[in-house]
Amino acid sequence: MGCNARTRIGFRPAVNCSRLRFLIRGRSGSGRGAGDVGALGRARRCLPAGDPALFMMIGMGIAVAAPGLLVHYMMLFLAVYAVTLVVYFATGLALTWVNRRHPDRRIQPHRDGSKRMRREIRASMKALATSSALISAGFFAQLNGWTIAPLEATWWSIPGMFVVSMVLFDAWFYWGHRLLHLPAFYRFHAPHHASVAPTAWSNDSSTTVDTLIEHGYYLVIWFILPMPAAALFAQRLYDQVSGMIGHAGFEYFASPTARWPSPLICTTFHDLHHSGFRYNFGNFFSLWDRMMGTVDPRYDAMVAEFERPAAGGNTSGGNGADVSAAGAGTGSGEKAHG
Repeated sequence: MGCNARTRIGFRPAVNCSRLRFLIRGRSGSGRGAGDVGALGRARRCLPAGDPALFMMIGMGIAVAAPGLLVHYMMLFLAVYAVTLVVYFATGLALTWVNRRHPDRRIQPHRDGSKRMRREIRASMKALATSSALISAGFFAQLNGWTIAPLEATWWSIPGMFVVSMVLFDAWFYWGHRLLHLPAFYRFHAPHHASVAPTAWSNDSSTTVDTLIEHGYYLVIWFILPMPAAALFAQRLYDQVSGMIGHAGFEYFASPTARWPSPLICTTFHDLHHSGFRYNFGNFFSLWDRMMGTVDPRYDAMVAEFERPAAGGNTSGGNGADVSAAGAGTGSGEKAHG
Protein backbone atom coordinates (compact mmCIF):
# COMPACT_ATOMS: atom_id res chain seq x y z
CA MET A 1 0.00 0.00 0.00
CA GLY A 2 1.46 3.35 -0.94
CA CYS A 3 1.84 6.13 1.56
CA ASN A 4 -0.72 8.25 -0.22
CA ALA A 5 -3.35 5.48 -0.26
CA ARG A 6 -6.15 5.54 2.28
CA THR A 7 -5.99 2.56 4.62
CA ARG A 8 -8.98 0.44 5.59
CA ILE A 9 -9.15 1.84 9.13
CA GLY A 10 -9.36 5.44 8.11
CA PHE A 11 -5.73 6.61 8.36
CA ARG A 12 -4.93 9.10 5.68
CA PRO A 13 -1.72 10.99 5.06
CA ALA A 14 -1.91 14.74 5.38
CA VAL A 15 1.38 15.13 3.47
CA ASN A 16 3.75 12.83 1.60
CA CYS A 17 6.05 10.22 3.21
CA SER A 18 8.82 12.67 3.89
CA ARG A 19 6.63 14.60 6.34
CA LEU A 20 3.93 12.02 7.15
CA ARG A 21 1.25 12.68 9.70
CA PHE A 22 -1.85 10.52 10.16
CA LEU A 23 -5.21 11.83 11.10
CA ILE A 24 -7.26 9.35 13.09
CA ARG A 25 -10.93 9.65 12.48
CA GLY A 26 -13.99 7.49 13.36
CA ARG A 27 -15.84 5.53 10.73
CA SER A 28 -19.36 5.88 12.09
CA GLY A 29 -20.53 7.59 8.95
CA SER A 30 -18.49 5.59 6.44
CA GLY A 31 -20.54 2.40 6.45
CA ARG A 32 -17.47 0.19 6.90
CA GLY A 33 -17.56 -0.24 10.65
CA ALA A 34 -14.61 0.07 13.00
CA GLY A 35 -11.97 -0.91 10.47
CA ASP A 36 -9.00 -3.24 10.26
CA VAL A 37 -6.25 -3.04 12.83
CA GLY A 38 -4.14 -5.12 10.45
CA ALA A 39 -3.84 -2.08 8.21
CA LEU A 40 -1.61 -0.53 10.86
CA GLY A 41 1.07 -3.01 9.94
CA ARG A 42 0.86 -2.03 6.30
CA ALA A 43 0.89 1.65 7.14
CA ARG A 44 3.84 1.51 9.53
CA ARG A 45 6.40 1.45 6.72
CA CYS A 46 5.50 5.06 6.04
CA LEU A 47 7.27 6.00 9.27
CA PRO A 48 10.84 5.10 10.27
CA ALA A 49 11.35 2.55 12.99
CA GLY A 50 11.44 4.15 16.44
CA ASP A 51 9.57 7.24 15.34
CA PRO A 52 7.28 8.25 18.25
CA ALA A 53 4.56 8.99 15.73
CA LEU A 54 4.52 5.31 14.81
CA PHE A 55 3.67 4.23 18.35
CA MET A 56 1.10 7.02 18.63
CA MET A 57 -0.45 5.86 15.36
CA ILE A 58 -0.70 2.27 16.55
CA GLY A 59 -2.11 3.22 19.93
CA MET A 60 -4.69 5.58 18.50
CA GLY A 61 -5.64 3.08 15.81
CA ILE A 62 -6.32 0.37 18.35
CA ALA A 63 -8.28 2.78 20.52
CA VAL A 64 -10.45 3.71 17.55
CA ALA A 65 -10.93 0.18 16.19
CA ALA A 66 -11.43 -1.82 19.40
CA PRO A 67 -14.83 -0.42 20.48
CA GLY A 68 -16.23 -0.91 17.00
CA LEU A 69 -14.91 -4.46 16.79
CA LEU A 70 -16.47 -5.26 20.15
CA VAL A 71 -19.83 -3.89 19.06
CA HIS A 72 -19.77 -5.92 15.87
CA TYR A 73 -18.82 -9.09 17.74
CA MET A 74 -21.59 -8.58 20.28
CA MET A 75 -24.14 -8.13 17.50
CA LEU A 76 -22.96 -11.35 15.88
CA PHE A 77 -22.98 -13.22 19.20
CA LEU A 78 -26.51 -12.07 20.07
CA ALA A 79 -27.79 -13.16 16.65
CA VAL A 80 -26.20 -16.60 16.97
CA TYR A 81 -27.40 -17.00 20.55
CA ALA A 82 -30.95 -16.00 19.62
CA VAL A 83 -31.10 -18.55 16.79
CA THR A 84 -29.62 -21.20 19.07
CA LEU A 85 -32.30 -20.59 21.70
CA VAL A 86 -35.05 -20.82 19.07
CA VAL A 87 -33.66 -24.18 17.93
CA TYR A 88 -33.30 -25.37 21.54
CA PHE A 89 -36.86 -24.59 22.60
CA ALA A 90 -38.46 -25.63 19.30
CA THR A 91 -36.69 -29.00 19.37
CA GLY A 92 -37.33 -29.54 23.06
CA LEU A 93 -41.03 -28.77 22.82
CA ALA A 94 -41.45 -30.94 19.72
CA LEU A 95 -39.73 -33.92 21.34
CA THR A 96 -41.72 -33.49 24.56
CA TRP A 97 -44.96 -33.49 22.55
CA VAL A 98 -43.97 -36.64 20.63
CA ASN A 99 -42.72 -38.47 23.72
CA ARG A 100 -45.97 -37.94 25.60
CA ARG A 101 -47.80 -39.70 22.81
CA HIS A 102 -45.44 -42.67 22.69
CA PRO A 103 -44.76 -43.80 26.27
CA ASP A 104 -43.97 -47.29 24.97
CA ARG A 105 -40.75 -45.94 23.43
CA ARG A 106 -39.21 -44.89 26.75
CA ILE A 107 -35.76 -46.44 27.12
CA GLN A 108 -35.74 -46.50 30.93
CA PRO A 109 -39.38 -47.33 31.76
CA HIS A 110 -38.96 -47.02 35.54
CA ARG A 111 -37.36 -43.57 35.50
CA ASP A 112 -38.69 -40.15 34.52
CA GLY A 113 -36.21 -37.28 34.28
CA SER A 114 -38.78 -34.61 33.50
CA LYS A 115 -38.83 -33.39 37.11
CA ARG A 116 -35.45 -31.76 36.45
CA MET A 117 -36.65 -29.82 33.40
CA ARG A 118 -36.66 -26.32 34.90
CA ARG A 119 -33.22 -26.73 36.41
CA GLU A 120 -31.85 -28.11 33.14
CA ILE A 121 -33.28 -25.26 31.10
CA ARG A 122 -31.67 -22.67 33.39
CA ALA A 123 -28.29 -24.40 33.10
CA SER A 124 -28.72 -24.76 29.35
CA MET A 125 -29.24 -21.03 28.87
CA LYS A 126 -25.75 -20.40 30.26
CA ALA A 127 -24.12 -23.28 28.39
CA LEU A 128 -25.69 -22.26 25.08
CA ALA A 129 -24.42 -18.71 25.63
CA THR A 130 -20.90 -20.11 26.04
CA SER A 131 -21.23 -22.29 22.95
CA SER A 132 -22.61 -19.37 20.93
CA ALA A 133 -19.73 -17.16 22.08
CA LEU A 134 -17.20 -19.74 20.88
CA ILE A 135 -18.56 -20.22 17.36
CA SER A 136 -19.27 -16.49 17.04
CA ALA A 137 -15.68 -15.64 17.98
CA GLY A 138 -14.31 -18.01 15.37
CA PHE A 139 -16.62 -16.69 12.67
CA PHE A 140 -15.84 -13.11 13.66
CA ALA A 141 -12.12 -13.87 13.33
CA GLN A 142 -12.71 -15.31 9.86
CA LEU A 143 -14.72 -12.26 8.78
CA ASN A 144 -11.80 -10.04 9.82
CA GLY A 145 -9.21 -12.14 8.01
CA TRP A 146 -7.52 -13.46 11.15
CA THR A 147 -7.98 -17.13 10.27
CA ILE A 148 -7.15 -19.40 7.35
CA ALA A 149 -9.02 -18.16 4.30
CA PRO A 150 -12.13 -20.31 3.82
CA LEU A 151 -12.84 -22.34 0.72
CA GLU A 152 -15.17 -20.70 -1.73
CA ALA A 153 -18.73 -21.76 -0.99
CA THR A 154 -19.65 -24.25 -3.72
CA TRP A 155 -21.88 -27.30 -4.16
CA TRP A 156 -18.96 -29.53 -3.11
CA SER A 157 -17.04 -27.46 -0.52
CA ILE A 158 -19.94 -26.98 1.88
CA PRO A 159 -21.14 -30.63 2.05
CA GLY A 160 -17.55 -31.87 1.87
CA MET A 161 -16.35 -29.74 4.77
CA PHE A 162 -19.57 -30.56 6.63
CA VAL A 163 -18.64 -34.26 6.55
CA VAL A 164 -15.03 -33.53 7.47
CA SER A 165 -16.16 -31.40 10.40
CA MET A 166 -18.56 -34.10 11.59
CA VAL A 167 -15.72 -36.63 11.77
CA LEU A 168 -13.29 -34.20 13.43
CA PHE A 169 -15.82 -32.96 15.96
CA ASP A 170 -16.72 -36.51 16.95
CA ALA A 171 -13.05 -37.21 17.70
CA TRP A 172 -12.73 -33.92 19.62
CA PHE A 173 -15.89 -34.67 21.58
CA TYR A 174 -14.91 -38.25 22.38
CA TRP A 175 -11.54 -37.36 23.90
CA GLY A 176 -12.85 -34.23 25.59
CA HIS A 177 -15.64 -36.34 27.07
CA ARG A 178 -13.15 -38.93 28.28
CA LEU A 179 -11.15 -36.12 29.87
CA LEU A 180 -14.22 -34.87 31.72
CA HIS A 181 -14.74 -38.32 33.21
CA LEU A 182 -11.30 -38.31 34.85
CA PRO A 183 -11.42 -37.66 38.62
CA ALA A 184 -9.67 -34.29 38.26
CA PHE A 185 -12.28 -32.97 35.82
CA TYR A 186 -15.44 -34.88 36.67
CA ARG A 187 -16.69 -32.19 39.03
CA PHE A 188 -17.21 -29.97 35.97
CA HIS A 189 -19.17 -32.71 34.22
CA ALA A 190 -21.12 -34.09 37.19
CA PRO A 191 -24.03 -31.63 36.89
CA HIS A 192 -24.73 -32.97 33.41
CA HIS A 193 -24.93 -36.49 34.84
CA ALA A 194 -27.40 -35.41 37.49
CA SER A 195 -29.98 -36.72 35.02
CA VAL A 196 -29.51 -40.49 35.02
CA ALA A 197 -32.64 -40.68 32.85
CA PRO A 198 -32.01 -37.75 30.47
CA THR A 199 -34.58 -35.70 28.58
CA ALA A 200 -34.28 -33.45 25.55
CA TRP A 201 -33.68 -30.54 27.95
CA SER A 202 -30.64 -32.33 29.43
CA ASN A 203 -28.49 -31.96 26.32
CA ASP A 204 -27.02 -28.56 27.23
CA SER A 205 -27.34 -28.76 31.00
CA SER A 206 -23.62 -28.28 31.56
CA THR A 207 -21.11 -26.11 33.39
CA THR A 208 -19.03 -23.48 31.62
CA VAL A 209 -15.85 -25.56 31.84
CA ASP A 210 -17.69 -28.59 30.47
CA THR A 211 -18.93 -26.56 27.51
CA LEU A 212 -15.53 -24.98 26.85
CA ILE A 213 -13.92 -28.43 26.65
CA GLU A 214 -16.58 -30.13 24.53
CA HIS A 215 -17.42 -27.16 22.30
CA GLY A 216 -14.02 -25.50 22.12
CA TYR A 217 -13.83 -27.10 18.69
CA TYR A 218 -16.20 -24.43 17.36
CA LEU A 219 -13.61 -21.76 18.10
CA VAL A 220 -10.42 -23.62 17.15
CA ILE A 221 -11.41 -25.18 13.82
CA TRP A 222 -11.60 -21.83 12.01
CA PHE A 223 -7.83 -21.45 12.52
CA ILE A 224 -6.98 -24.98 11.35
CA LEU A 225 -9.10 -25.67 8.26
CA PRO A 226 -10.35 -23.43 5.43
CA MET A 227 -13.88 -23.90 6.76
CA PRO A 228 -16.79 -22.31 4.88
CA ALA A 229 -19.00 -20.70 7.50
CA ALA A 230 -22.12 -22.35 6.10
CA ALA A 231 -20.60 -25.81 6.61
CA LEU A 232 -19.71 -25.25 10.26
CA PHE A 233 -22.98 -23.55 11.16
CA ALA A 234 -24.86 -26.42 9.49
CA GLN A 235 -22.84 -28.91 11.51
CA ARG A 236 -23.53 -26.96 14.71
CA LEU A 237 -27.25 -27.01 13.92
CA TYR A 238 -27.13 -30.76 13.35
CA ASP A 239 -25.16 -31.17 16.57
CA GLN A 240 -27.79 -29.28 18.54
CA VAL A 241 -30.82 -31.13 17.17
CA SER A 242 -29.24 -34.61 17.16
CA GLY A 243 -27.87 -34.03 20.66
CA MET A 244 -31.33 -33.24 22.00
CA ILE A 245 -32.74 -36.33 20.27
CA GLY A 246 -29.88 -38.33 21.79
CA HIS A 247 -30.89 -37.15 25.26
CA ALA A 248 -34.64 -37.51 24.70
CA GLY A 249 -34.92 -40.83 26.57
CA PHE A 250 -37.23 -42.31 23.93
CA GLU A 251 -36.11 -44.49 21.04
CA TYR A 252 -37.46 -43.80 17.54
CA PHE A 253 -34.41 -44.45 15.37
CA ALA A 254 -33.39 -48.01 16.19
CA SER A 255 -32.42 -49.80 12.98
CA PRO A 256 -29.59 -51.96 11.59
CA THR A 257 -27.81 -48.73 10.61
CA ALA A 258 -27.54 -47.79 14.31
CA ARG A 259 -25.65 -50.90 15.39
CA TRP A 260 -22.60 -52.94 14.42
CA PRO A 261 -21.08 -52.85 11.83
CA SER A 262 -22.54 -49.40 11.10
CA PRO A 263 -20.77 -46.46 12.80
CA LEU A 264 -24.07 -44.59 13.26
CA ILE A 265 -25.93 -44.51 16.56
CA CYS A 266 -29.42 -43.92 17.95
CA THR A 267 -30.83 -42.47 21.18
CA THR A 268 -30.14 -45.64 23.17
CA PHE A 269 -26.41 -45.07 22.71
CA HIS A 270 -26.18 -41.94 24.84
CA ASP A 271 -28.98 -43.00 27.17
CA LEU A 272 -26.76 -45.91 28.21
CA HIS A 273 -23.99 -43.44 28.92
CA HIS A 274 -26.19 -41.54 31.36
CA SER A 275 -27.41 -44.67 33.12
CA GLY A 276 -24.07 -46.50 33.15
CA PHE A 277 -21.48 -43.66 33.11
CA ARG A 278 -18.56 -45.80 31.88
CA TYR A 279 -19.42 -46.37 28.22
CA ASN A 280 -20.47 -44.61 25.00
CA PHE A 281 -18.52 -41.34 24.98
CA GLY A 282 -18.97 -40.56 21.28
CA ASN A 283 -21.29 -37.94 19.86
CA PHE A 284 -22.21 -38.68 16.24
CA PHE A 285 -20.61 -42.09 15.75
CA SER A 286 -19.57 -45.18 17.68
CA LEU A 287 -16.19 -45.36 15.90
CA TRP A 288 -13.98 -44.20 18.74
CA ASP A 289 -15.89 -46.18 21.35
CA ARG A 290 -15.52 -49.37 19.34
CA MET A 291 -11.83 -48.74 18.68
CA MET A 292 -11.09 -47.92 22.32
CA GLY A 293 -13.31 -50.62 23.83
CA THR A 294 -15.69 -48.19 25.52
CA VAL A 295 -18.93 -49.11 23.71
CA ASP A 296 -21.52 -50.53 26.10
CA PRO A 297 -21.61 -54.31 25.56
CA ARG A 298 -25.43 -54.26 25.70
CA TYR A 299 -25.92 -51.54 23.12
CA ASP A 300 -26.26 -53.54 19.91
CA ALA A 301 -28.64 -56.06 21.51
CA MET A 302 -30.85 -53.28 22.91
CA VAL A 303 -31.06 -51.63 19.49
CA ALA A 304 -32.04 -54.96 17.93
CA GLU A 305 -34.79 -55.36 20.54
CA PHE A 306 -36.21 -51.93 19.74
CA GLU A 307 -36.32 -52.87 16.07
CA ARG A 308 -38.93 -55.59 16.69
CA PRO A 309 -42.34 -54.13 15.78
CA ALA A 310 -44.32 -56.43 18.08
CA ALA A 311 -42.16 -55.62 21.05
CA GLY A 312 -42.44 -51.84 20.77
CA GLY A 313 -40.30 -49.96 23.26
CA ASN A 314 -41.22 -52.09 26.24
CA THR A 315 -38.50 -54.60 25.46
CA SER A 316 -36.26 -52.28 27.44
CA GLY A 317 -38.25 -53.09 30.52
CA GLY A 318 -36.07 -56.07 31.22
CA ASN A 319 -32.98 -54.15 30.22
CA GLY A 320 -34.03 -51.19 32.30
CA ALA A 321 -33.12 -52.99 35.51
CA ASP A 322 -29.75 -53.88 34.04
CA VAL A 323 -29.22 -50.31 32.94
CA SER A 324 -30.00 -49.03 36.42
CA ALA A 325 -27.70 -51.55 37.99
CA ALA A 326 -24.90 -50.51 35.68
CA GLY A 327 -24.78 -47.13 37.37
CA ALA A 328 -23.98 -48.68 40.73
CA GLY A 329 -20.29 -49.09 40.03
CA THR A 330 -19.54 -45.86 38.27
CA GLY A 331 -15.80 -45.70 38.99
CA SER A 332 -13.39 -42.82 38.31
CA GLY A 333 -14.95 -40.77 41.07
CA GLU A 334 -18.31 -40.73 39.30
CA LYS A 335 -21.58 -40.89 41.12
CA ALA A 336 -25.20 -41.09 40.06
CA HIS A 337 -27.15 -38.07 41.25
CA GLY A 338 -30.72 -38.98 40.55
